[in-house]
Amino acid sequence: MRSLLFFAVLAGALTGCSDPIDEAKQADTIEAWEAYLAKPEATGSYKMEGEGRLEALMSAKADADQSIPAYDALMKRFPKSRGMKDWSTKRIALALAAAETENTPEGWQKFVTDNPKADGAMVKQAKNRIAIAEYSSKMAISDLKIEQVNLAEDPKGPKDGWGFSCDITNNGDKAISYLNIELRITDPAGAAVNPVTMPAVAPTYKVPMPEEWFKPIEPKQTRHWEYTTNEVPENFASAPKATIKPITLKFVGEN
Repeated sequence: MRSLLFFAVLAGALTGCSDPIDEAKQADTIEAWEAYLAKPEATGSYKMEGEGRLEALMSAKADADQSIPAYDALMKRFPKSRGMKDWSTKRIALALAAAETENTPEGWQKFVTDNPKADGAMVKQAKNRIAIAEYSSKMAISDLKIEQVNLAEDPKGPKDGWGFSCDITNNGDKAISYLNIELRITDPAGAAVNPVTMPAVAPTYKVPMPEEWFKPIEPKQTRHWEYTTNEVPENFASAPKATIKPITLKFVGEN
């Protein structure tokens, strides 16, 4: 009887002891795998298995959260992973969107400083936006006017297109030699379609534009900007909406 009791107690004790990696597998959370990998038992193939699962969970969380800190933590934790390039690309895209939302000189400079692996076009864009953000208080842009127009500029012709226009006033002390305006047309559901870029100032430009647009906008001068198109979303007439913003700015005397 005593032998049976001993084995029963021993079996109960053994049943109560679980394998640390099994506990991590059962919980299957970032915290559980981090805790397991901190244990001395996490070596060899067990460590590789744990780190593989941890990487997958952290990567999935970063994708789901769309969080810059989450991608930073992931890249710091697995700096030699094959996923580094993909994570870096996603992190840079989020940082660019954050700079766009903040739209301050400090925000754009932070993007340049914090993302040394951003491609040259992104860095150039950010530096342009720094200049625009710094000069924005000295550049007044009127409300965007949206109206149906005849694309051939025939006053008696049918309204077969849409015109977008505004006035841009240079209230600063620098002559503007290059200014690109981005137009984003919005569909009735509120989604923006592909942006269109058209200069308000450009010394040389292949697409026909008013002659005065080739000349700088001098201090205290106002420039009328306009763009016409028939490429608008379906049912655009029911709720015509669009936004504009300057995206490239240079001054006379600058390269």
